[in-house]
Amino acid sequence: MKFTKETWRRVWRTFIQAFLASIIGTVSLVDTTDHDTLIKSLIFVVVVPALAAGIAAIMNLEQELNE
Repeated sequence: MKFTKETWRRVWRTFIQAFLASIIGTVSLVDTTDHDTLIKSLIFVVVVPALAAGIAAIMNLEQELNE
């Protein structure tokens, strides 16, 4: 299995898509006056897309063909 440029492209695309979806979903629900909730929400906005990108990376690994 190898990591190619196409794999990196798909990982970043998945990260951006999940990141934007997390921001849109979280911004309307976050109370900016409560700092603990704000920090937890910001961590959530980064962790979820990172997990999605990691899953995308694993799913898009290309197998090396041995002849």
